Amino acid sequence: MTDTVSNLLEDEFGIRHIPCYGWFTTLLSRIKPDSLNRCMMKFVQGVYPELIEELEKEMERQNKKKRPITVACDGKTVRSTASMVKYDSPLHIVSAYASEIGMVLGQKSVEGKSNEIPAMRELVKSLEISGCIVVADALNCQVGTAQAVFDSKTEKGHGRIETRTAFTTNDVAWMPGGREWPGLRSIGAIKTRFEYKGKVTEEWHYYISSADLSADDLMHHAKMEWGVESMHWLLDVRYREDYSRIQNENIQKNMNMARKLALNIARIFKNKNCPKKSMSQIMFDCLMSPHHLLTVLGKN
Repeated sequence: MTDTVSNLLEDEFGIRHIPCYGWFTTLLSRIKPDSLNRCMMKFVQGVYPELIEELEKEMERQNKKKRPITVACDGKTVRSTASMVKYDSPLHIVSAYASEIGMVLGQKSVEGKSNEIPAMRELVKSLEISGCIVVADALNCQVGTAQAVFDSKTEKGHGRIETRTAFTTNDVAWMPGGREWPGLRSIGAIKTRFEYKGKVTEEWHYYISSADLSADDLMHHAKMEWGVESMHWLLDVRYREDYSRIQNENIQKNMNMARKLALNIARIFKNKNCPKKSMSQIMFDCLMSPHHLLTVLGKN
């Protein structure tokens, strides 16, 4: 297998010698995370239109209602950094995720979850997401955050959901303090009912939006918010990111982006070639077969 990988790297990429761990980490430490993030965002912008076109065609074939893309924003703490003396507080990374196509659009890193609110505002301002529905959890239900989204000419919603019933209304004139929220056009609620071993529990989740959402629209976009959580699960379980012992902050940030870029590439392959195959299976196939990896990378 080692000879096969070495030959493949030389034949396909011109890499004659695989750098040792020390040189590899030295290189990663010298790359500026903000520059790498801009490169990743440009890559996504290049493939985004084609993916959206394919999604719309598939929805048309299935006679499904055309909806705006859901951009789910959420933060994830790299938990291993909590015990590292080089970090004043754990490294926390806020990501924007286009749920319907499964792509990470961009990210912003901060130290500590308490800084997630301003980080999300900066992230939203840096993205080209006009016409999308932006969703986030209750932490980011802030007037300033809503203003940042509204200024980006997007739509805004927030919440986290497991549901069976949704309610919405466009009658918002009566709301105390409603004028403080820029562009507020609808409010909604989702009722979640759990039944387990004869015990029934109910939860309510409440939403505000600058879009005229029907109950069906609210159900869809709230469900799509969980897409960013599935991406975080892959980082934790498949890449074991929370167990990373790398001390250098630049390397931690760059490796996080590298993992997300790999997930983006795997998702593009999945969307185009095998939509029913799991991301975990695609990643495992790449691990076991370098030639399959070339196919996923678009080299074959």
